[in-house]
Amino acid sequence: MSNLIDWKTIENHIGWGRPDAPVVFIGMEEGYSGKEKEIEKHKAELEAHLIERSMYPEISEIDFSKANRVIRTYRAPCHFMLRREFMVNQKPFEAPKNLDLLEYQKTFGMSTGDVFLLELFPYPARATTVWPYSDPPFFRDNDRASYIKRLLEPRSKLLMNAINLVHREAIICYGKAYQKYYKGIFPENLSWKDEFSFQYTEWNRQKIAIVPHFSSRVFNSISKADDLFELIYG
Repeated sequence: MSNLIDWKTIENHIGWGRPDAPVVFIGMEEGYSGKEKEIEKHKAELEAHLIERSMYPEISEIDFSKANRVIRTYRAPCHFMLRREFMVNQKPFEAPKNLDLLEYQKTFGMSTGDVFLLELFPYPARATTVWPYSDPPFFRDNDRASYIKRLLEPRSKLLMNAINLVHREAIICYGKAYQKYYKGIFPENLSWKDEFSFQYTEWNRQKIAIVPHFSSRVFNSISKADDLFELIYG
């Protein structure tokens, strides 16, 4: 099955959603679940997923229409985007209920929504401490450091070209473990500030923020999503 994996297509995948969306979210990489004691099972599942990803166009869609819960990673972004929707429609903000977040999640990563979702690195991984790609059946980079060294520059250029398609209201990078890599996407002469525990700057009248991962404890309180909104739109 591994000969069905098109690594070039996977490495050239740009993201999900609407390419000219006003808000861009950039994640570290796609996560997947798995347990060490079931490593062979999860390698088979990962291989099947990579084969599926080999058929993705450069920009694709995520279908959350059948999801029956709000995915933790998207809870804060959905809250943020719903606040923006109230602002655009010039309505007083009302804190969204869980059902509101679930409904908005269905538009997240769709070509009809207001979000363009990118990933800095293209290979799915369960955690940054896990590297399944040096072993059979993949035989890719020996370790994560080699992988980052090989793909950081081309991926940064790919994402920058995608971002530059139109003017953006906000570009939000999540996962502070990759903070230095996120900063490398943008011009070196930008001056970054600390606000609300976030790194923040402006570039060509576009607001850029680097925040902790949306699934981290920092975003246990939805008030941090409000802080992010105030930073961008306040």
